[in-house]
Amino acid sequence: MGVAQGRAAIQKLLGDLGQSGTIRNSAHNAINPIIAVDGDEATGEWRLIMIYTGINPDSSLHYSRIVGWYKELYRRIDGRWYIHNLYCEVEEASPYKLAPEDAQTR
Repeated sequence: MGVAQGRAAIQKLLGDLGQSGTIRNSAHNAINPIIAVDGDEATGEWRLIMIYTGINPDSSLHYSRIVGWYKELYRRIDGRWYIHNLYCEVEEASPYKLAPEDAQTR
């Protein structure tokens, strides 16, 4: 997706992705957190599972899944926690197919 530093750059990166018209639906799940707090700093590791329906240039659909993880650094400033750094590593990404309609209703 790219690198974005600072609030405005992150908002632009994600906003541009949302406005691109290339994703119809998505489910983005960050699960199994491991968070370690050390004073006013903390680290977090999360597993990532994402499935999405993408829109091809010819308006047909494709279905994809992504598996990976996040590593994050948090900082507490004036009593509030903020994400200071977020890194995402994709371990695998691949297409999948939907079951035929008759199989979905069973």
